[in-house]
Amino acid sequence: MNAVISVATNFNPISIDRFITSFTNHNLLDKVVIIINNNDAEKHKEFCKKHKFNIEWFVVDDSYLFNKYYVITERFKYISKILKNSNYDKVFMVDIRDVIFQDNIFAKLNRLTFFKEADIIENEPYNRFVVNHVNPTAYQIIKKLPIINAGTVFGSRKEIIEVCDNIYDNISKIPIVLNEVQNPFNFDQGYLNVAVHYHKILNGNFDLSGNEDGIVNTIGLSCAYKAINENGFFITKNGLQSCVVHQFDRCDKDTIEKLRYRGLPVDDLLKSNN
Repeated sequence: MNAVISVATNFNPISIDRFITSFTNHNLLDKVVIIINNNDAEKHKEFCKKHKFNIEWFVVDDSYLFNKYYVITERFKYISKILKNSNYDKVFMVDIRDVIFQDNIFAKLNRLTFFKEADIIENEPYNRFVVNHVNPTAYQIIKKLPIINAGTVFGSRKEIIEVCDNIYDNISKIPIVLNEVQNPFNFDQGYLNVAVHYHKILNGNFDLSGNEDGIVNTIGLSCAYKAINENGFFITKNGLQSCVVHQFDRCDKDTIEKLRYRGLPVDDLLKSNN
């Protein structure tokens, strides 16, 4: 059995329901593993009870994990711990709130894969800052390479454990820096770009996949292609229907509205876009 694994922190239950609904529309054999705060557990379990055969909940009582300042680092510790006590074959470590599935990703990939965004590191201010903050020397060498997104990583159980341990051991040493609205910068993404492009994590035994490959379509950047067909499925610039769409919530209201064609709830997104 394979597993999609993620941490749900202070989310609207609708976003979790949408995530799982999109997954089960294409895969009824594998599991969605969700690490959740004990304060939110009953609320989310009740809202998502129709998915009971597809969800494995891990309820934890850890103020660090669900604190916005520490979730960036602590999630990797918990994901690794859970996977070390499991027997899943392939694992897709992924965000929840801004991800939907359009096909079965486990049928497409077999080894560690990191997913590229639509631009290079030096062109995007946020990623330019976090990579340079993590390792200024590495930044100068890798700045013209594609951004690697930390919100979607695919691999075997062993590979994802190694990735999580590597990220946690390194970013837990980086001091927290807050942006102008007092939210922490995502140095996990900064470190992952350094680990992939500069240090060649796991001795370089991985694949890189871009939007054009039709596996994960990360469409958050303004330069990314954002198109959806008449059936409510996102397509890439070369016409492929990706298995997974990441950062779809950054699309315009009319695009998000079309997800209703697939039976996905979107009212929460439309309200936030008003």
